Amino acid sequence: MLWLASRSNDTTFVNREGPKLSKLVESASSRRPIPLMSFVARQRDIKDFLGANFTGAEKYATGQTFRWWEDRFNKIVLADGNLPLIVERRLLSLKPGGREKPEAAFAHVTREPKVWNVLLDGLDDSSDQLSFRRTYPFSPALVSTMVALAGLLQRERTGLRTMAELLRRGRDELRVDDLIPVGDVYDVLMSAGMVPLTDDIAQHFANARTLFEEKLLPRLLDRHRLTTDRAEGLPRTHAFVSDARLVKTALLTAIAPNVPALRNLTALKLAALKLAALKLAALNHGTIKVRLVGDETGKVLALFKELGQSGVSEIHLSDDQRNPLITIQLAGVDYESVLDRVRNQDTNGERRQLLRKLVFTSLGASAPADTIGGGYTHSFVWRGSRRTVDLVYGNVRNAEELPDSALLAEGDRWKLVIDFPFDEQNFGPNDDLARIESEVRRSDLTTVLEYLEAAAADEHGRVPIAAKDREVLKKVANPLKLGEALENAFLLTADTFPLRRHLTQLAAQDGLEQSIGVGKLIGWLDQPQARGLDPAVRGLVVAAFALAQDREWFRGEEGPVPRPPVDRIDAAYELRLPRLPDESIWRGAVDRAARIFGVPSGERRSAATVNRLAGAVRTQARALQEPARKLVALLETHRDALGLTGSRAADGTSDRLGLVRNAASLVTSLAAEPEAYDLVSGLASAALDAAPETVARSLKTAESMVAALDRMDWDLLRAVETRSSHDQTAADLVRRLRDAAGYQEVQLSLGPALADAKREAQQLLANIVIPDPIIIDPDPIIIWPDPIDGSSDPDPVTVTDKTGTTTVTAGTIDGALGTLKALADAHPGAQITISWRISTGEAQS
Repeated sequence: MLWLASRSNDTTFVNREGPKLSKLVESASSRRPIPLMSFVARQRDIKDFLGANFTGAEKYATGQTFRWWEDRFNKIVLADGNLPLIVERRLLSLKPGGREKPEAAFAHVTREPKVWNVLLDGLDDSSDQLSFRRTYPFSPALVSTMVALAGLLQRERTGLRTMAELLRRGRDELRVDDLIPVGDVYDVLMSAGMVPLTDDIAQHFANARTLFEEKLLPRLLDRHRLTTDRAEGLPRTHAFVSDARLVKTALLTAIAPNVPALRNLTALKLAALKLAALKLAALNHGTIKVRLVGDETGKVLALFKELGQSGVSEIHLSDDQRNPLITIQLAGVDYESVLDRVRNQDTNGERRQLLRKLVFTSLGASAPADTIGGGYTHSFVWRGSRRTVDLVYGNVRNAEELPDSALLAEGDRWKLVIDFPFDEQNFGPNDDLARIESEVRRSDLTTVLEYLEAAAADEHGRVPIAAKDREVLKKVANPLKLGEALENAFLLTADTFPLRRHLTQLAAQDGLEQSIGVGKLIGWLDQPQARGLDPAVRGLVVAAFALAQDREWFRGEEGPVPRPPVDRIDAAYELRLPRLPDESIWRGAVDRAARIFGVPSGERRSAATVNRLAGAVRTQARALQEPARKLVALLETHRDALGLTGSRAADGTSDRLGLVRNAASLVTSLAAEPEAYDLVSGLASAALDAAPETVARSLKTAESMVAALDRMDWDLLRAVETRSSHDQTAADLVRRLRDAAGYQEVQLSLGPALADAKREAQQLLANIVIPDPIIIDPDPIIIWPDPIDGSSDPDPVTVTDKTGTTTVTAGTIDGALGTLKALADAHPGAQITISWRISTGEAQS
């Protein structure tokens, strides 16, 4: 067989000599002097040795020829399960008297399941403790690895030879209690003289060697601060050698992924992926040095995470953060030919998606797939505190893809805008910079407008300047004469805004006072000579005039509309003098807004301040409206139990129910009022049944009061009330609750009073529960309870072993129900049987 295999590349030779193998069994002459028995040892089909000179069709035809003569032989199959016995007899035979020490060493091998089960992961299900003992210091996992890898090589690298080489290499360091790690197999396979079976397998081995020598080894040397020369000859227990052994084990999983002992490291569909790192540690058990037992897995993960992050793209870790699956991708691919096939996939969209992934990964952020053109909020911990930043990725030049809102930060939160490194033809970085400069300029105009609004709302037209805004105001507002920025204050007066007087005079000449079209104002800005203002700056001037004149914005037939952005102010708008409430009404509304709704406003009366106050009050009223309505409904339902009337007293004050009605009516009317003028006037003139603080307290506690009323047991309260005519304790309880309900919430909270009444009612009714009788004879014990209605003796309650019956009139049933509920509270978890009978005649005992 070896003679035939050695000439396998010679097509003529194989075709001529191959069929002659059958002559060992069959020949033209069947007469022989003696029987001829031939034993032919082989590891695989001889057709596997056929070289590259054979075409696919020739390989198939020759294979069929070999199969024809192969069937003439009887086969004796040496199963893989026989290998442990063969290894024991041929490789690990002990010296006389030398069995005791290996036996003791094997007994000390850890039986921890997560490690032991991995070591027993052998050739088949027959791997057990006995087979492990026969191959010690080789684990069944290593033996199965050897068999699989030897099958990829030619004869001189059989499993026995490789295992013998492992023993030879470790003879000066290995001790009898050392397990030979699986990772040591790599060096033996890669040693000089190794001949893979086929060209494909040879390429696979070459890819593994290249990856280790060119990428992994230099990083391992740097990790341990070693040079190649210093790394030579290090003891097998050195940290560098241990790390290299782990990496080599992972490479073996890529070379032979179907080995049972290595399969869980690479099979993506396997359920127990979380064992990957643990298995890698177990396969090299005893070689990973850690301070604490059990930290081996963490050390393995740290190594592969570091290598992966250092640029070894062939290392992949799954998404499991605690124990990810570790795989190595061996690639020996002609990348150029692959790329040629997918040139049609190289589009701007795919490039953007790829760059987005690379950029966000480098930032430690994981954004959704639709981040392009949109925003993504990233949160991270920096110097012990959590920080938040907005990330935007897109084409900065393209305003349609990235609108202005996408470029502006929200509040004090930072925004990082990441531009594409490429663009369409005729556009370059300068176009992106121009867009950014425009946004910065627009941001400056917005800052100036904010100060104009604040100064216009101030009675003296003066507001302080934040240090960060000083340069912007001096750069924009001062040259345009839209107010004046001093060192620490911004002024908006007739002297600092001369364009106001200019525009007012031109409007008077045209007889325009109540309403002025924005188109008119834009035209007047270029009188008596053109000023050359661009649309955004021109819009800023018109907005400043509207603030200084206290005018509202209108568009066509629409009512008052919000002021548009400065770059969109055009002739479609007009400015009108607002309808403002009287000063006294304004002050009254401001006072009540602060005291009832917590909306502060110390600003002077103007269109802007009236609209701002009305909007804030309307928002608060809508939030309080529903809880107030529910509270009114509940108090109306239980008004008799709480002793409420809802009417006004002689001094003009209302009880709790009346005030709640009044407060609910107030917020309902304010929530529904769309006009700012009418809302402010209505707030100032609304009739209140109590002081504003009392109304505010009633509104703000409405939601908690609704919850307290829902929690109250009203049946229990009625049972107590039926006893109040003859039970002073019950009468006091009802009186205290009604007294509390009569106060306003600002004086006495009703919630605690309801909770106290419920607790005291339970205790009161529980105290009258009939005690268990002492059974002296089988006759039932008759117990006479207290009268229920006080008019006559009641029917007796018969109690026999925690049982009882009673007969009551329909009008006194609440007392019996209360007693029954107290009995149930006194015996939680008990089963109670209830029966009843209604008699239309006289009550029966």
